[in-house]
Amino acid sequence: VVKDADLNHFAERLLDIGVHVDVIPAGSDPGVGRKIRFNTPTQHVFELYAEMELSATGPAVNNPDVWVIEPRGMRATRFDHCALNGVDISASAKIFVDALDFSVTEELVDEGSGTRLGIFLSCSNKAHDVAFLGYPEDGKIHHTSFNLESWHDVGHAADIISRYDISLDIGPTRHGITRGQ
Repeated sequence: VVKDADLNHFAERLLDIGVHVDVIPAGSDPGVGRKIRFNTPTQHVFELYAEMELSATGPAVNNPDVWVIEPRGMRATRFDHCALNGVDISASAKIFVDALDFSVTEELVDEGSGTRLGIFLSCSNKAHDVAFLGYPEDGKIHHTSFNLESWHDVGHAADIISRYDISLDIGPTRHGITRGQ
C-alpha cells in the first residue's frame, strides 16, 4: 500500500465484510514495517504493508570473495501478477473488489452452467494484478510473474534458468485472456 495509514483503511474494510485481519507489528520480518494479514476463501494468505527497507549490498554467502559481488539475477524490476487456484474463486475475488478497490478486468465463464472459471482483477493500469482460477483444491499457486524490461532480459532469464537447472513448466508466452505476458 502507499502509506501506513492505508493499512488501517483496508483492515477496516476487510473487517466490514467479515474477513478476519491480523495486525503484524513492524520488525516481525526484518526490514518490513507494520503489516496486516488476511486469508481468502481459497486459502491464500495475503500481507499488506507500506514500509520496507532496502536490503544490504548482497546476500550472505559461505567463504565470500575478497569484495562483494552485486547480485544480478534475472533483472526483474518488480512483481507483475499472480494466478491463484482454488474452489470458491468468486468469494476470493469479492474480497479484492469490495475491500481492496480492485476491478474485474475479465472473466472466463462456462457458457452452459454460468460457472466462473477464472476471474482477472487489477488495481493498476495492468491487464491484471491477480487472477483466481477455479481448481478442485484450495491454496494452490498457478503462476507468478515478474516484470522484465526487454526481450533481451527474457533471454537472459532463460539462460539463468537453464544454467541453474530451475524447473520451468512453460514460458514465456502471451495469455489469451487479458493478453498478459
